[in-house]
Order: sequence, then C-alpha cells, then structure tokens
Amino acid sequence: MSVGMVYMRPLRLAGVSVAEASGEDICNVWTALHEWVTRKGFAHEVEVGYGLFLSTDEGTEYIAGIELPPTATAGEANELTRAGLQGGAYFRRRFQGPFSDIASEFEKMQEELSHEENICYDTDRPLVTILLDIKQLCQQPEIRSNLLIPVRGAQMTGRPSVAA
Repeated sequence: MSVGMVYMRPLRLAGVSVAEASGEDICNVWTALHEWVTRKGFAHEVEVGYGLFLSTDEGTEYIAGIELPPTATAGEANELTRAGLQGGAYFRRRFQGPFSDIASEFEKMQEELSHEENICYDTDRPLVTILLDIKQLCQQPEIRSNLLIPVRGAQMTGRPSVAA
C-alpha cells in the first residue's frame, strides 16, 4: 500500500449524485454513470472516475463523476450533475479491495493524520476516491483506487520561538 502527498489540479466533473452516501447507493450511482458512458459511446475515452464525499447539513452527499470527454455535446453534458473538485494538497493512499472497505480505510487515514504536526484534514473540501479503471468497476469484486483526504498546513498552537 503506497502512502504520500499529492497535489491535485482543480477539475470540472460531470456525474451522478446521491443525497445519502450509503454503500449500496454509491454502487448504484457508479452503475448509472457507467451505463451512461457506455450508452453514449464514451467508454474508450473515460477510464478514471472521481468519487466525492461532500458534507451537507443533511448528511453526506456522494457524487460519482468523470471529466467529460471532449466529444460530449452540451446536451449530453446536461444529462449529468455538474461538480467541481477543488485543487490543492491531499494525503493519498493506494487502495485495492472491495468498495465496502473504503469508509473504514478513510477512518484509518484520518487517524494517521490526527498524529501529524504540520498538516491537518481540510474539512472544507470533500474526501475523494479516484477509481483507476471504471470499466472494471461493475465486473470486479475489488477496485483499484487512490483515496484522498484534503489537507492544509496546521495552525501553530504555541508561541513561536523568539530568535536571539
């Protein structure tokens, strides 16, 4: 399992969302997005998918998204929900396993981050799952992905030292 820091550029995504992020609902939105990609003939242009866990007042919304292929028309794009992935620094872990284990893996990552002195979880941005091959998502019991937790520099908690 590979762990590290990455910097993501901002992305404009289009996809399918669900208001409450439960395991079955997440699988359903990926299935719906995969079917849309296949039906529109974009399967050869789309390989990577982005799952966004967004905190809302009602709970956690989940968006299964892709970068729209350049050949997509405005009408085709309007069939999907639009979302943005903010750029910035992310704590990353490679993950291979069942989709149902992702939530517990994020919890482990957050625990690790809580022990870091220089960085902390940026709660203003979503948790991100980058699915490395969405074509296989519906056919495999395990997925290959990068799990990303947004981070920012930690605030200094004590008084800075005064140099003499």
